[in-house]
Amino acid sequence: MTCQEFRAAVGADPRASSAEIESHAASCADCRAWRLELQRMDEVIRRALAIDVDASAIRLARPDSRRAGRSWRGWAMAAGVVCAILVASVLWIATPHAALADDVVAHMSEEPNAWTRTDVAADPAKVARVLARSGVKLREGAGLATYANSCWFRGHYVPHLVFQTGTGPVTVMVLTEEHVAAPVEFDEQGYSGVLVPAHRGALAILGRGAKPGREFTARVRAAIGYTGT
Repeated sequence: MTCQEFRAAVGADPRASSAEIESHAASCADCRAWRLELQRMDEVIRRALAIDVDASAIRLARPDSRRAGRSWRGWAMAAGVVCAILVASVLWIATPHAALADDVVAHMSEEPNAWTRTDVAADPAKVARVLARSGVKLREGAGLATYANSCWFRGHYVPHLVFQTGTGPVTVMVLTEEHVAAPVEFDEQGYSGVLVPAHRGALAILGRGAKPGREFTARVRAAIGYTGT
């Protein structure tokens, strides 16, 4: 079972269990932590839904004075249920993306030399090999690539590229096994960037200090291609 298959199964049912699921969870720390977080959020929602709301709380007619206190308590409990579900839903959506941004930033410390300012292009043959290993290709228009490496990240080898821009070096990690539904910006430990959806998976685009501009982000997204497309 791959990470993607595991997350699809567990995302549909955080309590799902099978020999394949348990085997993958035992061997993959990232997926095991992700599953635990989903189970925690699922429990919050379950408890919120289990609250017994007084029937008077959903009556639209104005309550008389004898039932005012009881009705108010019912409305308060109903509001509490809604808030709990909303908070749990936000956490469920945000946590995986925040964890992904954390992992991207943590990876930066492993390759400090990648951030060198230079006008010397990386060996085109090496760039091609790095990308091909992950089923990725680079079209014209991305800019000057000065660094390329195939990095072990979250259980997969991913292309790690650096481009020179007007605001300094910008790192692009092509994450074919990760997914984001919409752009997610982050600013951590001196790195500013964004996670964006891609044709396959996602891209992590970040700089040190200055956040990569929208123009560069759009340009690099257009330049990243995939084998078979």
